[in-house]
Amino acid sequence: MFGMLAICYLFLGGAGSGALAVLGVLECARALRWRALAMPAEFFARAWPMCTVTLGTGVLCLFADLGRPERVIRLVTSPEPSAMAVGALALAASLARL
Repeated sequence: MFGMLAICYLFLGGAGSGALAVLGVLECARALRWRALAMPAEFFARAWPMCTVTLGTGVLCLFADLGRPERVIRLVTSPEPSAMAVGALALAASLARL
């Protein structure tokens, strides 16, 4: 059903957004000083950039899969939601959050 680039985009988007959610919880735990979920600052210094790279690579796979820039605009502005459109919007929102 999906090509290799779409599979990479969906995997990297899911992995990146999952990492974003976990890192958000761990940052909250660090702010609240919960020792059970405490992580060293070096962990966050390495994890946030990796999360950004993973999400960015997912976006590049999406752009490569679509082929032309105007297809990206049509995908996002389409009145009928699809798995690709929802995923593209979720990736954009996740990257905007970072």
